[in-house]
Amino acid sequence: MRGDVSSETRTSMSKRLNQMFSSTEADLRKENQELKRLLTEEKIRKIQLYKELMDSLAREEILVDECERFERRYEALKESSLGKVTLKYWAFRKKLRR
Repeated sequence: MRGDVSSETRTSMSKRLNQMFSSTEADLRKENQELKRLLTEEKIRKIQLYKELMDSLAREEILVDECERFERRYEALKESSLGKVTLKYWAFRKKLRR
């Protein structure tokens, strides 16, 4: 009985299988394209975050250098004779404002 499958039945089964495979293949292609798009967007986002991080790091290094420079200048001022007088004068003026 198994050998009695008509050629029309085989042909229709073959057509249905081909349609199923082609639709599955098309779905997989669409999904693959969507995943590629998402991956590209994620890579772009990662690059932007990296650039922001590097910019932030550069700004922070500049601020640290400025802070160190001001600390050195303050220490030099504090150690000099005229600097000591200047600091006392600033403290006196600060008290007057209160």
